[in-house]
Amino acid sequence: MQDQIKGSQSKAEQTSAEQKGFLHRLQQVVLENLRINVRNVHIRFEDNFVSGHDQAFNFGLISESITYSMTNNRFVRAFLNIDDKLQEQRSFSMLKILKLAMYWNSNAQDNWTKSREFIYLGAQGTISFSKNHMEILMSKHNASKQELNLSNVFLIQPTDISVKFRTNLAPHQQTQIPDDTTAIEISNVTLSLDEEVLKDI
Repeated sequence: MQDQIKGSQSKAEQTSAEQKGFLHRLQQVVLENLRINVRNVHIRFEDNFVSGHDQAFNFGLISESITYSMTNNRFVRAFLNIDDKLQEQRSFSMLKILKLAMYWNSNAQDNWTKSREFIYLGAQGTISFSKNHMEILMSKHNASKQELNLSNVFLIQPTDISVKFRTNLAPHQQTQIPDDTTAIEISNVTLSLDEEVLKDI
């Protein structure tokens, strides 16, 4: 009778260990193939004579999307097998920022913090208001670029950035490979400065 009880306990413990092992492996697979994507990013700063300037101004950073994901060793997003990663003993990931741009408005008359329409907006309304502003800026930028070949809408013209990360998972065994490597690729950077912007800076 005692042997049967011990046998049942042993089987139960083995089953529990197998379930934990399966769940842990499943968690690793999910994390290795997880992709984080944020769209329509807009960070804005307004100065309403706070800094002592004789005029108000505002500036902001916008991006169509920011994406972070694990990749294969060619920095291509694909389904990752954790066994292959452990065998290779290296980890690869990439951060992609599409259409990153910066605008700057000198002598601004449209600071949002002075607008009743903006102040009383809820969370969703604020998001829609910001998204609409981004679309207007991009529309003006595209129209200006077609006419002048260089837009004056943005201080930093829209550009794409890729940041590639490589991590050595066995630094004590692979001593010839750096622990971490980062490579930054920028498609094109164009600055558009005028006298008013330089005064604000």
